[in-house]
Amino acid sequence: SGDSDQAQTIPLDQFLDVQRAASPTITSTAKFILQLTGGDKLFGEPVNLTAEAMIWSNATLGEVAIPTARLLGVTRGPAVGLAPAGREDVVTLANGDSVHGIIASMTADKVTVQTAGNANNDVPLSSVATIDFAATPGNNAPQHGFRVRIDDGSSLVGSDAHLDADSLVLALGKNVDRKI
Repeated sequence: SGDSDQAQTIPLDQFLDVQRAASPTITSTAKFILQLTGGDKLFGEPVNLTAEAMIWSNATLGEVAIPTARLLGVTRGPAVGLAPAGREDVVTLANGDSVHGIIASMTADKVTVQTAGNANNDVPLSSVATIDFAATPGNNAPQHGFRVRIDDGSSLVGSDAHLDADSLVLALGKNVDRKI
């Protein structure tokens, strides 16, 4: 508090929020929004999806690995809502059609959905309106740590945060730090 230029130490149990001075709102040109548990979201595009993590490309953060248990869905815009999590993944196309099953893989170009009978259907990402991931038991546990919101509207929780020269370093996982 006050106008002092001296550094102050605030105990973590008393720390709530820090914001920089208001900056002009940047309109994101990202194609998609990755919706995460806890209300977090990342603007950008998918790079790859494995059984363990979604690799997501964000203009500010670069490529970020998000554990699959944190994934709720992918939308084309903020006004597009997700369906309540069900027992299977659902890819809804721009024309209203949908493909149900298990998302086997995802790249910047396509989503591969394994449907009944183990058939793989490749859906061009350009025709996708939303992707709703199946409910994962225990994925609604709150994320504790430091929530960082960036100018494009994205937000992400890290387990630790510290300043390093002119950047904020956010710990996203074991040995996974991102400079912002």
